[in-house]
Amino acid sequence: MPLVSVILPVYNAQGSVGAALDCLRAQTLADLDILVADDGSTDGSALEVQRRVEADPRVRLLRLPHRGVVGTMNAGLAATDSALVARMDADDLCAPQRLARQVEFLAATGLDLCDSLVTLGATPGLTGQGMHDYVDWLNSLTAPGAMHHAILQESPVVQPATLVTRAALARIGGYEDGPFPEDYQFWLRLAAAGVRFGKVPEYLFTWNDPPGRLTRTDARYGRPGFVELRARYLFELFPQAARGLLVWGAGRDGRALARELAHQGRAVLGFVDVDPAKVGHRALGLPVDDYRRLPYLLPPEGLLLVAVGIPAVRQQIRQHLRDLRLEEGRHFAFAV
Repeated sequence: MPLVSVILPVYNAQGSVGAALDCLRAQTLADLDILVADDGSTDGSALEVQRRVEADPRVRLLRLPHRGVVGTMNAGLAATDSALVARMDADDLCAPQRLARQVEFLAATGLDLCDSLVTLGATPGLTGQGMHDYVDWLNSLTAPGAMHHAILQESPVVQPATLVTRAALARIGGYEDGPFPEDYQFWLRLAAAGVRFGKVPEYLFTWNDPPGRLTRTDARYGRPGFVELRARYLFELFPQAARGLLVWGAGRDGRALARELAHQGRAVLGFVDVDPAKVGHRALGLPVDDYRRLPYLLPPEGLLLVAVGIPAVRQQIRQHLRDLRLEEGRHFAFAV
């Protein structure tokens, strides 16, 4: 049995799947099983893959009816049995040492899942500043525990750059389908099950941003899906929230999260804010207090959830909370 199984889902990626496969075939870690799960492609993707199947016995082609990424990935997981499972997408590239370094990282740290630093392959005229900012944020999450602390902000994991233990996957089963981003929900479920994440602090992956990316074209990747997932998994990931939950930010993001929490039957004590136009009033029927009263407002052993979307302001809030001797991941967490 190979040490690592790589699952590469493909759908109509004739122009890029060959290069992605060649990256995997060139890995310095040779003990691989490379499974291409073809989601009913109607172009020449299967032909590109078949050429590599004939040239390299480690490459396999699993042809499937078109069912979408969730069904395709679950079929790929069922068709592999290695102790470690990697992901690769048909439009991305990776360094030759990617898998070797990830295997070494998991062995050295005892963690269950890792990705790496990534280089963004932007599409001129299409890739916006938001994507560049997101990749910069991802690449900053290298400290121990940083990915867990950040998991309610956004996905802290680059899905096609991951390596995960089979034992960790067994805790939750496969991917789930629904009106939400399937990759983000997958990481939330893993984290809630106690799976520990880390990031190899090396640039081992090129994450391309083609025009047809699902995050750009599929409504499931819109804001409502993320808000629903944050609210659904908040109390599993940060159980101290059950002892009292306060939200910093009575603006759009904070109200949306509090509204969804109420919809799911979860109580929010109120808001704190820096805006004098909001302080002293109510939002969603809840009081909005001055942030400077935090030491008196935050319940003992409770949680402050920061829902402020501007990165520079988030950093100012983090420093303010640290000055109050509050610990990220224990006393407060960011949710946007």
